[in-house]
Amino acid sequence: MPIENYLKISSKASIDKLILAISNREENIDELMQFAHDETKDNSWRAVWAISHLAEKHPELVKNYCQEIVLKLPSFQSERHIGSFIHTLIKLNPDIEEIGLLFDVCIEQLKKDKLSMYVKYYALQMLEKICIKETELIDEFLLILDEIEKFIKVKHIRENIQQIKSKCKNTERG
Repeated sequence: MPIENYLKISSKASIDKLILAISNREENIDELMQFAHDETKDNSWRAVWAISHLAEKHPELVKNYCQEIVLKLPSFQSERHIGSFIHTLIKLNPDIEEIGLLFDVCIEQLKKDKLSMYVKYYALQMLEKICIKETELIDEFLLILDEIEKFIKVKHIRENIQQIKSKCKNTERG
């Protein structure tokens, strides 16, 4: 069955069926990725959602696509795509060459005024992971958080920023 057929209905059951189909025929992951990367297709956001779930259940199937996801992130317009792909990368915690690009994309998400809080939350989580790996970015990250924090109105996100700042300040730099 084509990938598109699994994505017609927005339900966990249909996503679970898709994940099962992909885990049985790994070559379907390429088709799913292509579908997810095409924002012009109806339901492409569901493909991104499926990839995020696939990353939890079968990380080995998605890990090889991390570099491709990072390179594609700046071109996405849909916050569903951006948020879900960042969430996928958080789950996989990959070693990627374009860590600076991912850092910049996440910072850009934090600076956007009109953006769902879940995307900002995922961007913060990803930035924290990056800074723990790449400690030379901590000082820049802390400056950006100080700048952004005053514009964040949601209490939960402000508290999360405080926790991350505390963790980063206590991280040993290499």
